[in-house]
Amino acid sequence: MPAATSGADDADPALEREVRDTAQLVLTAHLRADEDTAELFWPDIRLNLAGAVLSTFRFTRCRVRRATFAGARFDGPGVFRGAVFEQQADFRSARFTGLADFRRVSFDGQGANFRGALFAGEVDFGTHTEAALTGACATPPADGVRRKWPAGWCEEPDGERHVLVRSGHGSSGSVTVRDSMSRSED
Repeated sequence: MPAATSGADDADPALEREVRDTAQLVLTAHLRADEDTAELFWPDIRLNLAGAVLSTFRFTRCRVRRATFAGARFDGPGVFRGAVFEQQADFRSARFTGLADFRRVSFDGQGANFRGALFAGEVDFGTHTEAALTGACATPPADGVRRKWPAGWCEEPDGERHVLVRSGHGSSGSVTVRDSMSRSED
């Protein structure tokens, strides 16, 4: 008689993606306090998605008390535009493989922790998001990749990775890679 399995190894990748996408849609629908969805809103949520694999994750205009995405992997865009983290946001050791969009995000209370986070694609913190990126790093950007770090932050090459450091020059932190040998500030 064959041994019983949990079925996790036999999962259909397309079906698993559909389940993940549906769960993400349900979750984010309950974390938006828009006028037309106010009756669905879950206030004071402490969200724990540590270690999750999130595909094309859209956390736009969501509001949570605190959230942890520690060790999470964002496959495709991770869009947090307009989100509010009332007490804390934990992105320690998160991996962003596509666009990481943090425009107009509010990191209130204790702020955000990006220590050990890795940005491998485009990044946009816009001009209104304040965040400390101490301990975060990025892969060397591919041709045409645009990265806009929070004011006062920039990336510097350090071996195979780029580390994020405070810039002392009032730079906007915006870098577009034109080709593999040159960069220009936007």
